[in-house]
Amino acid sequence: MTALLSEISALDPQATLSRAGSVLRCRRAAEVEDAEVVLHWADLHASDDGLALGGPGTPAVAEHCLAQLALARQTHPLELEAFLSDLLDLRHRLPRTWDRVRELSCALWLARKVATVSRGLDAEGAAEVDRRVVDALPFETPGQVLVEAETVVRRRLHG
Repeated sequence: MTALLSEISALDPQATLSRAGSVLRCRRAAEVEDAEVVLHWADLHASDDGLALGGPGTPAVAEHCLAQLALARQTHPLELEAFLSDLLDLRHRLPRTWDRVRELSCALWLARKVATVSRGLDAEGAAEVDRRVVDALPFETPGQVLVEAETVVRRRLHG
């Protein structure tokens, strides 16, 4: 760690900006890899009579598989369940948003919030949220992206 701090402290302003962008891309790529591994685990444990974690249209997974993966990831099973619910929604209900995450042009945490906000919608409603937020994700503030998603949800659920 000391060597890393020494390396960073030697950077000039332009190199520091470049490093900041590189670190962000690396972090997002690691998050995507983590998400893909979790989704693959769910695919390996798909079950017609399992837990339906995501919104309508997402596949169910065998309940027993969550504890094993939570242990491997050193996380609480409920945290894994929330993570997997969001990931399933992103892949199956919000594919354009999921593409933005995989392109590294959107933070996974923001996409997960969009997934959570839209979970109560039917597949058609989720698709509308996806269309409304996809272009805003790389450029707008997180608050604005969530306002777009919440607007669709309110209109669809409350008329």
